[in-house]
Amino acid sequence: MAAAPRERGGAARVLVVGAPGGAGWGPVVARVGALDARAGPFAAALVCGGAAPPAEGAREAARAAKEGRVPVYFFGGGSAAGGEEALAAVEAEAPGSLGDAGLHHLGRCGVRRLPCGACVAYAGGRWRPDLPGGGAAGEGETAYGEAELGEVEKAAAAQEGDVDFLLSEEWPEGAAQGLAGAPEGAPRGSRGGLRLALSLRPRYHFASFPGAPHWARAPYLNADLGAGAHVTRFVSLGSVNNPEKNKWVNALQVVPASEMELSELHKVPPGTTPCPYSLAPGPSDGPPRGKRRAEGDAPGGQGWRWEGQGGGGARQGGAPPGPGIVQDSRKTVFVKNLPFSASRDELRDHFKACGEVIELRWNRGRDGRPNGFAHIQFDHVAAVEDACKLDGSDFGGRKLYVCPAGEGAAQRGPPQSVGHCWFCLSNPACETKLVYSIAGETYAALDKGAITPSHSLIVTIQHEPSSLKLSDSGYKEVWSYLDALRLAYEAQGLAFVWFERYLALRNKEGGNHCHVNAIGIPAEAAGAVEENFQRVAQTSGFKFDVFDPKDADGALEKREQLRDRVGDMEYVIVGLPGGRILFHPIMRGERLPMNLARDAVACAAGRPERGDWKNCKSTPEEEEKLVAGLKSAFAKFDFTS
Repeated sequence: MAAAPRERGGAARVLVVGAPGGAGWGPVVARVGALDARAGPFAAALVCGGAAPPAEGAREAARAAKEGRVPVYFFGGGSAAGGEEALAAVEAEAPGSLGDAGLHHLGRCGVRRLPCGACVAYAGGRWRPDLPGGGAAGEGETAYGEAELGEVEKAAAAQEGDVDFLLSEEWPEGAAQGLAGAPEGAPRGSRGGLRLALSLRPRYHFASFPGAPHWARAPYLNADLGAGAHVTRFVSLGSVNNPEKNKWVNALQVVPASEMELSELHKVPPGTTPCPYSLAPGPSDGPPRGKRRAEGDAPGGQGWRWEGQGGGGARQGGAPPGPGIVQDSRKTVFVKNLPFSASRDELRDHFKACGEVIELRWNRGRDGRPNGFAHIQFDHVAAVEDACKLDGSDFGGRKLYVCPAGEGAAQRGPPQSVGHCWFCLSNPACETKLVYSIAGETYAALDKGAITPSHSLIVTIQHEPSSLKLSDSGYKEVWSYLDALRLAYEAQGLAFVWFERYLALRNKEGGNHCHVNAIGIPAEAAGAVEENFQRVAQTSGFKFDVFDPKDADGALEKREQLRDRVGDMEYVIVGLPGGRILFHPIMRGERLPMNLARDAVACAAGRPERGDWKNCKSTPEEEEKLVAGLKSAFAKFDFTS
């Protein structure tokens, strides 16, 4: 039964199989074929653990896999080429016996995106920090070391979207730490597995080895590094045909993370726990582990079915908005203890005296009944205070719990630097030679792909997602830089334009690092800026709205005006010459070109080719000269000196 082509955004059906161990590969392909015939078609079968099959076993497995039309992927092997050598022998003896639906060796350690769209990371053997190059750790034993672990982390960071599956032959250290219901005698796990789980943040982590128990851990919430947080489901599978009859095959449906809406990716099912690995004891033999965050209890009380793609719950403030609704947590309350018998109209009526309800997000559980919690968004911020006065009020025979949407949710700790982010000043790779001014919470630097010689970036020192999420003092600094740069550029006879594009960038650890582009362009080009932005917007199917913040009393009032317009959404904000502001909240499902703002400014400046960052590379000597020019022109207006 051949799998039908999967549309982008559709679910892929995948089988995950435990370690073959001493049972061999015959039972693996037999079970995969039987499941495909009975409940298929499946897009892939992932064999979790085990070395390359011997030539005879590989030939049998390849034939069965091809007949069943389910591609089977395995990893591991006594050497990096061990699996490939076994498969090459099969192909030599029986040309064409493998094919697209046969056996596929992924290698010992690495990251691969499968034809079904799923991103799979894998680490074969056991963790040996004293084995820099990996490979054979002893007779009949394989291992991976520091070098291979680093390569897996690097490959995962380069992928679009988060890692869907992490496959390992060991448990990560601390998986069962402090958790009731863990299997008796649960493995301690390895620090290498812990590092992979923390750095890759997979959506599903499967582990299997001979003698492994079957255990589906409650999902845990990864730390929010600026792009939002998603859960990981850790599952231990028994080895193939194990005598304890532990479950060794798992079937599930997964939409690849690279194709998911953020609101779906970030859903948190009931029963979710904090990340366990921050609790793991012992000294680190790798990079520092993430600090434990205080996590709020996930709302609702439904059971969790790990076989599916997630429960119906959502974090407070995290439920997806309806079409055309600009989600704004400042105007939203979280309500729980709702009776299942209540209707949406009854809930609206209960809160209508507080203000106009523009959005009621009240999802249904797997049983079809409404969840016991909801988010209610009003048309203005003041309505939240009135709505909270209904805390404890009777609704359908139950006392309601009402609080502001952000209250009671997991509180974000202070911003943390992210190791590989080139904007974080603490990162050794950060090009500090481009920096020409540093304030308390922000700094100004030459843009590495400058559109004009007067192209600066205003960047937060710590890893913050966007300017609208900064502290009051941080946001005031951003506007101090904008005002000072405007004066500096005008003194040179240039017009001033700035823009910020906030994207969560879910495929990068830590997400977006806040940076505002501030550019001096020829004065005669000032009149073309708004026209160019509206033109590039039209090609992407939208139109910028515009407002004039001239009556705003300082930076913080400007921030409130912008928040009223873009809420908690991703956005593009543009400051025009003369002070007016263009804005566009990026709605759910909307896709905008990455170069949109650069293209508009570059065209207005008469340098359209520089809309593409790749066309703007400079030599170190050229960069040094540009930085010196910016520093000299800005010195008179630098408020930090």
